[in-house]
Amino acid sequence: MLGWVEASLSLLERGTLAALREHVADNGGSLPPFRLPTLARRIVGELARFLAAETAGEATGLGEELAAQGLGLRSWLAVGRALARDFAARACEAAGGEDAAAVLARLQLFVTQVVEGLVRREMTAISSQRDEMHAALERVIDAREGELRQVIQQLSTPVMPVHRKILVLPLIGGVDDERARRITERLLAETGRRQARIVIIDVTGLAGYDAGVLAALTGAMRAVQLLGARAVLAGIGSELARALVELDVDLAAFVTLADLQSAIEWALRELGLAIMPRPLAAHKGSRRHGD
Repeated sequence: MLGWVEASLSLLERGTLAALREHVADNGGSLPPFRLPTLARRIVGELARFLAAETAGEATGLGEELAAQGLGLRSWLAVGRALARDFAARACEAAGGEDAAAVLARLQLFVTQVVEGLVRREMTAISSQRDEMHAALERVIDAREGELRQVIQQLSTPVMPVHRKILVLPLIGGVDDERARRITERLLAETGRRQARIVIIDVTGLAGYDAGVLAALTGAMRAVQLLGARAVLAGIGSELARALVELDVDLAAFVTLADLQSAIEWALRELGLAIMPRPLAAHKGSRRHGD
């Protein structure tokens, strides 16, 4: 290293520290002000080694290290300007033109490589933050999908009480293995919880009648009867009736009715109940009272 450069290290350290303090707000929170003197000595020491090296040298690692400590890019650029200013002043006083130009070129290379290291580290941090945000977003989406899936499952298997001892399960759309499992689980849970005596499965809106669907239906109905409730299959149209015959499904143990209304009326009769019309006079009286 040139003698005048070595003699200028203390000056460079003071200028570096002043630039760091002036731009302390541009650093990260992990770099408190009391650490700036140590950082200034570290920068100038690495600069001295860089200038003394016979090869081109590499300072990007220093840039990554400084970024990891919290040094901001704007703060480093201020340091670079201070170093260039102090070097130029000392070169004019103590060195010849060629030597000064060579050292200033090496200084510029040092500053540039540190910038590359800072930017590389920042990009890595940004990429990591982006990945963390994506992961957090995916977790939120997964949680919301789970909630929506649960709501859909509940809506796809709505077990409705039409009386204290009568439950109705209207089936709409297709039934796959997963939905069949949910239907059976929910039906059994509600039958036991409500101590139902009659469970009506309305298949009026069911789409498709293959062997798997019919096996799922009969399986659910048998499970209900194991809990002591009567199982009723309502809404059997011509297409379903033909499918039952073709697949030789045994429905002898179950009650089968044409529609939901007939099934509810049958269930009420089984429980000794009935829907009675209101007397006309009482109906009119209630209207006058409401007026």
